[in-house]
Amino acid sequence: MTDEQRIRFALQLIDEDRAGWKRNQLGLLRQVQPPAHLATWVAFVMEFNLRFADPEEQKKAATLLNHGKVIQTTSMQEFIDCVNEKCDLAHYDGQEQ
Repeated sequence: MTDEQRIRFALQLIDEDRAGWKRNQLGLLRQVQPPAHLATWVAFVMEFNLRFADPEEQKKAATLLNHGKVIQTTSMQEFIDCVNEKCDLAHYDGQEQ
C-alpha cells in the first residue's frame, strides 16, 4: 500500500466519536497539496498519536502491573492476553531492570 492508501484505510477505521476529525482529514487529503501530517504514513501516525494517544499510558500500565491490579476475572487466555498487553504498554520486555 502507498502511504496515502494506508492513511485513508486508517481513517476509515476511526469510529463515530471522531467522525468530524475523520471527515476533515479525508477532505484535506483531496487537496492538491495536503498538509504535512498527511504526506507520509509516519507523519500521520505521529499526528494521530499526539491528538489521541494517552501520554500516561505507559505509566498507568506499569502501575497496574506493579501493584497487582491486573486480576483474572475472565478466562485464563483473556487474562494472559491482558497481562501481555499491559506489559507491552509498560514497555516491559521480561528483562530485569
